[in-house]
Amino acid sequence: MEAAAEPWTILARIPNAVKDEEAKRIFPPGTDISVACNGLPSASVLTVPLSISSPPYPYCNDPYIAAADRSGLLLLKAKNPLAKFSAMVTYHLCDARTGEVISLCKHMCPMDLHAENLGRRCWFGEGVISHGGMLWWVDLSYGLLACDPFAEEPELLHVPLPRVLDELPVEPINHSAYCCAKVSGGRLRYVQIHGSCDAPVVTTWALADPASAGEWKWNTERSVCLADIWADESYLETMLPRSMPALALLHPMDPDRLYFFLDSCIFAIDLSRRIVVEFSGFRMPDLPKHPRDLMISSHFVHAWEYDSSRSAAKMDGSQNFVIRRHQQALRQRVPTHVFKRKQEISEVDLKKLVAFTLR
Repeated sequence: MEAAAEPWTILARIPNAVKDEEAKRIFPPGTDISVACNGLPSASVLTVPLSISSPPYPYCNDPYIAAADRSGLLLLKAKNPLAKFSAMVTYHLCDARTGEVISLCKHMCPMDLHAENLGRRCWFGEGVISHGGMLWWVDLSYGLLACDPFAEEPELLHVPLPRVLDELPVEPINHSAYCCAKVSGGRLRYVQIHGSCDAPVVTTWALADPASAGEWKWNTERSVCLADIWADESYLETMLPRSMPALALLHPMDPDRLYFFLDSCIFAIDLSRRIVVEFSGFRMPDLPKHPRDLMISSHFVHAWEYDSSRSAAKMDGSQNFVIRRHQQALRQRVPTHVFKRKQEISEVDLKKLVAFTLR
């Protein structure tokens, strides 16, 4: 089963870090990073030299791609390359088209938002989504926090996630294996595997526009028993076991196409037809070691809407004009010192930059 050519790719969230000498050997001349863009459903991988980020280390917070823009820009939150166990992080804007890197800042802070205090509870961050002119921070155990980052006085809104009565037991660190929040088909959607281990069900919801009272509602779209998929000839042809898969991602344009990880494979099902439509082996950089078994899941991949075949050199004049306008706007919105390598940037400036790149 082959995937049709589409202007998006599955991007591994964890980069591959190589020695500087190897980077000089394998990277195109004059480039700082490299992105191997592979066809669906294989993983595309960002490779960086150790001078930008050290690799993941056992039981430590790890480098990851925080955001992936269709322009080819990747926001990398990297580990301090000078010390294995330092809490210091660096931020880098990586251009997949040109191979250039802009180092944004360097300061002491935790590597991610996991277990950050938020009022009376801990916030277990699962990422941030840019949709509808707003930023949506995701905690799969709590809900979404949304705001307009460009408002004069941003208001933080809490949007609870749908709840089911038959949730599957799962370690908090693997929550993203059984549920995820993603944008697909122009709407914010939530997916959850629930039921029992012997008879799991996958259900999808779409977030409706807020009512006049300011309440948010999730509308159920699909609910499919995985046993129906297991019994279909399209699944039997994959020779995969009738085992519980982990959620990978939603197709960014087709909300009926849902991807799963199982063993060392990835497969997609069409929820409306209840058949397997894509299947392949799947390789990505090794996951960090953890005291508990860490599952490959939706936490470790991005659905990156990016056409790697259209390099900057192949773009016509109007497209190059748009890119130049984008670069000019970025420089106007972000202080000049941000574009100087290894300069510090305030938290306020960083948030503005992240908000801009995620729009």
